[in-house]
Amino acid sequence: SMRPGGKCPWTGGAGVTGGPVACPVCRASITCCCVMAAVSGWNAWCACSGDMLTLAELRIHPIKSLGGFTVGEARLTDRGFMHDRRWMLVDAEGRFLSQREVTGMACLHTTPTEDGFAVTDLRDGAELQLPWTLGAGPDLMVDVWSARVRAREGHRSWSTWFGERLGQQVRRV
Repeated sequence: SMRPGGKCPWTGGAGVTGGPVACPVCRASITCCCVMAAVSGWNAWCACSGDMLTLAELRIHPIKSLGGFTVGEARLTDRGFMHDRRWMLVDAEGRFLSQREVTGMACLHTTPTEDGFAVTDLRDGAELQLPWTLGAGPDLMVDVWSARVRAREGHRSWSTWFGERLGQQVRRV
């Protein structure tokens, strides 16, 4: 099996960006594992190869585009791993933010706590404690890629903390 950073057995790590490739054994069409490894840190193999699926690690990212943490196991729900990417940061216009545009997000990492998770700014050690779930709060429409979706806004103090860290107005939804 291949670990992150290894070479794809089908493309040799040639950087194929998601098109189906043929299994070298049975020629079945599969999604290139280079893309899967880059996105989620693991590879899928065609069942005919006889190799088992090996996960290098499971990571939970409670807030989209912030640093996550490794877990020994994860509960799978109808929305993916429990607690994974349930929250995101949006700009003043309601567009989701990612490290592609806001590089300071790479300095914000999460760790689990007894009642939720903490976000730590690695630049200065500032920390914000957050719950896993949000009760009541205002709903607003936000943009994720080309989709317009309903989101629930967290406490303003949380958004202020993130805004100060990232140098722009943001909302945690």
